[in-house]
Amino acid sequence: LSTLWKAGLEGAFMAAAVLFGFVLIYRKLAQEMDLKLRQRNFIAAVTHELKTPIASLRVWMETLFQRVLSEEQKVKIHTRMDQDLARLAELVSNLLEVARADAGSLEMNAFPLEVEPWLRGVCEGMDQRLGPGALGLQLNLGRGLWVTADAKQLATVVENLLTNAFKYAHP
Repeated sequence: LSTLWKAGLEGAFMAAAVLFGFVLIYRKLAQEMDLKLRQRNFIAAVTHELKTPIASLRVWMETLFQRVLSEEQKVKIHTRMDQDLARLAELVSNLLEVARADAGSLEMNAFPLEVEPWLRGVCEGMDQRLGPGALGLQLNLGRGLWVTADAKQLATVVENLLTNAFKYAHP
């Protein structure tokens, strides 16, 4: 009887260990599948974001070289091309930041930062990039609020929030 109980307990333990192993494998596979899906979505979003200014630049180049334009039109196109190039440079810079963060080598340079003038500058810069007045923001901020932060990294967060709000929020 004792040998039978011992064999039964060993069998039950082995079955539990195998079941536990399957659960661990399932969880790991689910995590990997989620990671792959997020990577695919990230690559699709980045590709879309890169294609937009490139396509715009192509149109502006064709317009410049295939049409007779006034100086005013040329200046307007030049401004738009500069905006598209700045957008491309920003996207590439953001991709490099993501790569650094992923590699664990993102450097944070935190310093005391007064929120009101800093945030006003970030918002005005975003508003100019999107088209003056496009954001429609009214900032009513109090002075004297300080934080310790990396101004560049925090600006990236705020700019991403404003960009998403501009793209996806109702007017």
